[in-house]
Amino acid sequence: MIPNPHSGSMIFYHYVALTFLLLLSPLAGKGQPIPADEDVKDPSLLSLGPIGVRVSTDHREDRQPRSKSNSATIRYIFTNSLAEKRLKIGDVIEGINGNTFNENFSAKVAEEIDKAEGEGGEITLQINREGTKIDIPLELDTIGSYSKTWPHQCEKSSQILYNACDWLVEHQQKNGRLEKNKGSPHFVLTSTAGLAMLGCDPKKYKRPLAKITTFLCDTLKENRDEEGHYHNGPLELWSLNYAAIFLSEYYLITKDKKSLSALKFLNREIHHRQFHQADKETVEHVKALRKRRGDRGEPVPPYWFAHGKLSTKTSGYVHLGANTAYACLAWNLMKKAGVDVDVENLNATMDYIEEAGPIGYMPYSGIPNQRDRPNDAFGRTGTLSMVLYLDGGRADYSKLVNESMANLYPKTTYFSHATCVMGKAWGMMSIAHQNPILFRKMMNECRHDFDLLRLSDGSFVSNPVTKNHHGRLDLVTGGNGDKHRWTTAFNALIYALGQKRLTITGAQ
Repeated sequence: MIPNPHSGSMIFYHYVALTFLLLLSPLAGKGQPIPADEDVKDPSLLSLGPIGVRVSTDHREDRQPRSKSNSATIRYIFTNSLAEKRLKIGDVIEGINGNTFNENFSAKVAEEIDKAEGEGGEITLQINREGTKIDIPLELDTIGSYSKTWPHQCEKSSQILYNACDWLVEHQQKNGRLEKNKGSPHFVLTSTAGLAMLGCDPKKYKRPLAKITTFLCDTLKENRDEEGHYHNGPLELWSLNYAAIFLSEYYLITKDKKSLSALKFLNREIHHRQFHQADKETVEHVKALRKRRGDRGEPVPPYWFAHGKLSTKTSGYVHLGANTAYACLAWNLMKKAGVDVDVENLNATMDYIEEAGPIGYMPYSGIPNQRDRPNDAFGRTGTLSMVLYLDGGRADYSKLVNESMANLYPKTTYFSHATCVMGKAWGMMSIAHQNPILFRKMMNECRHDFDLLRLSDGSFVSNPVTKNHHGRLDLVTGGNGDKHRWTTAFNALIYALGQKRLTITGAQ
């Protein structure tokens, strides 16, 4: 006898089946949406992850976003968080799960969050509210505990990545763009969000990825001058480099001909920024010195890539700036995608970097009117390390760069110019490939930091390091006012390392 689909037993069967599927779904267990544009501007306040508050403490470490306090005072509560309507501004957190803080506040909170998410879901805060001590239980989502190899072979890391990508999809504009500011010239956020989705699950995110690809390709066509060159703001080279990185990875997975056509344009356009937007004096200066690389008495030419036009008389991003590393990274990926890259120029550019930065790290050396900034080089040097990883050659120089990365950690992991989370992502990706032993040590030491960045709706926020201007930029603007969109995309990219779907995350 065939069951009646409208019978009580059949309805119950469908209900049980649906519940089971929802529990297995990457969408399961996310909290209410937290407004992406709401957050404090005070970098001294520490976020407590899915609890949904920011607190002040009597201690903050200089190099890591951590506190060794014995208590903390709630100064901000996120809308729609677990803490809303349960905790109050001014509440003092004096303990968690019946334990006091023995000068280990942030580590203990993160540890208890991880335990609760692994089993049971409940944590209880010991609160002092205007002199009255009360216990307040909070129910976290049960998403598992980190494996010893996280984010690799780790179900919790995979769930966090899916939740972050789902959140990014929810915050896409209709045309696929992630940047909130319509006047923004950047593709950086949109491309990074696309990389995270592609690195997570290209089948699940097929439609939002196609929208991103269409948006990038259309925008590249719509903003060309009479000579056919792309122009859209003073930071356009960042846009071109990031679009090239995403579209290369997208083509390698999907073989989408539209993206291949755009990559051919980007290949020429990045090359155009290197040479044809420079004045003749600069071009001749660089070419002449290239031919005399063996003469160590010659000064290294101070200009290579810039935000705009290169000149021997003006400042800008140079040979050891991030844009040069991104350009070489983009060219290497485009070459893997089958684009006819000028390999001679790519190799000459790498020769130039090696000569200009013989110690193996990328400060802002040689720029008029700009500080060297040796203490925020983790991201720039990490991007260079990624280039060397993709290139597969230059063993001696690669060793120098990777030694520099080891020396920069943990001193500048959270200090990258101009946005800390961007630098953290590229630095951690490079170490994952080039120094697995250090990567394991780093991820073990940073695990609690990640726990305190995640909100209950799947998004990530920023926890700036003390006295770090760039960390405040992540918190206040998040990349042109993009707030949690920015921090979510780059942190998700780190978690995508565990999937190894992208060339930059370890796909073979």
